[in-house]
Amino acid sequence: MTDLADYGAVMGGGRYDELIGIFKAEAIPGVGISLGIDRLLEGLIEIGLLQERSSTAAVCVTVFDAATAPYSARVAGHLRVGGISCECFPSYQKLGKQFRHAERAKIRWVVVAGPGRGGPRLGLGQGSGVGDAGARPPRRLVDYLRSRGVSTGA
Repeated sequence: MTDLADYGAVMGGGRYDELIGIFKAEAIPGVGISLGIDRLLEGLIEIGLLQERSSTAAVCVTVFDAATAPYSARVAGHLRVGGISCECFPSYQKLGKQFRHAERAKIRWVVVAGPGRGGPRLGLGQGSGVGDAGARPPRRLVDYLRSRGVSTGA
């Protein structure tokens, strides 16, 4: 990282022929390397080559309960096939908690895949639920999100 001359090394290595001899009574030749992943990532963020994010998902899909979890998983799969990065909320929690999770993780879009009259229903919200984008069939969801600039890694 030549742009950060004072940053120091992110990788080092060499021969360690005497090291194993400290623990074992015989001389065994050895080489090794060390890569400072945290230092490398911090440097890439500092020079603007990497963006710091809580989540790589552009969309969070809600999960209401065990009965609707398969529907949520199908919706997430549909989004992924359409090139939209997403995550399913990892547990059964109240909707407000799922929106707060998305907000903390800086996930702008939340797909509300939940129960409704006549079967599962699908809605779409932004931020903390304000600016509800309305219900959409799963087949049109990808097009709608793309029209709003959402894509893989967005």
